[in-house]
Amino acid sequence: MSHFIKNTCIGCQACARICPTEAIFGDKQELHQIVPERCIDCGACAAVCPVECIEDQHKAIKPKRKIAALPKAKVDRDFCTGCEFCVDACPYDCISMEGGERVPGVLPVALVEEKKCVGCGLCTALCDKDAILVYDDKGERIDQAFLKLWSQNEYSQGTARGKVVKMRTIPAAAAS
Repeated sequence: MSHFIKNTCIGCQACARICPTEAIFGDKQELHQIVPERCIDCGACAAVCPVECIEDQHKAIKPKRKIAALPKAKVDRDFCTGCEFCVDACPYDCISMEGGERVPGVLPVALVEEKKCVGCGLCTALCDKDAILVYDDKGERIDQAFLKLWSQNEYSQGTARGKVVKMRTIPAAAAS
């Protein structure tokens, strides 16, 4: 389910700028809209809305939060294989690889720059090792909603802030 912008929107475009999948559109100082098929329900848009006019799928208004207060992707170094899928998928370029090049036989691991991360979950949806995870305020994995959305719409790839993101293949039952 996607988020929804109420008619109290002032058209500041903050939500459109932060949306990782470019699901939000509208002219400056006019009501913006969310394309449900593109929304991954990450809540980054609601976090930056100065007038708190974005509601979630339960019709709850999400309060404005500082970017620093948003959930962040966390890497479990024991599971990371250095495949770089998360690096390629991140629409905010906040994931890089560290290590590996200096020590033969040691794999590089993903490193998240938390100041840039908005916790959208695109990186987690691509990691088949569960080495990078994002949890929402309720302790639910962010990528589960994303995987469900993509499996229901039978997407195998999509676009995130201009980058093509290819999803790993998952059975529809695994995403529910």
